[in-house]
Amino acid sequence: MIENIDLVLIVIKETFKKMSDEQLQEMYPSELLSSLMTILYFLLPLQAHLNYHLGPEVVLHPTVTITSETILAKANALHHKANEFCYIAKSCNFLILHQQVFIVKEILDR
Repeated sequence: MIENIDLVLIVIKETFKKMSDEQLQEMYPSELLSSLMTILYFLLPLQAHLNYHLGPEVVLHPTVTITSETILAKANALHHKANEFCYIAKSCNFLILHQQVFIVKEILDR
């Protein structure tokens, strides 16, 4: 079942990309438990249920200062590699994502 979750997530993302805000506000095509609801209102509990089974995730936003734009790709790769070896991240039972921000700052000699 776990191997199918990746496929389900792809299908969900592709479906939402195709839906406009107006479509999400349309009425769900059939009555559920004798109540009318929008498509979005129908989908939100399903998303919460899926998130419950996938477990929580934490998104960290570290700021990393580098000295030159020429090392940006290398800094990004090293940041991902460091996350693979991070003791704290490996000890958590939930997903930890990084959306790092790089700042290029020249070091001035004193």
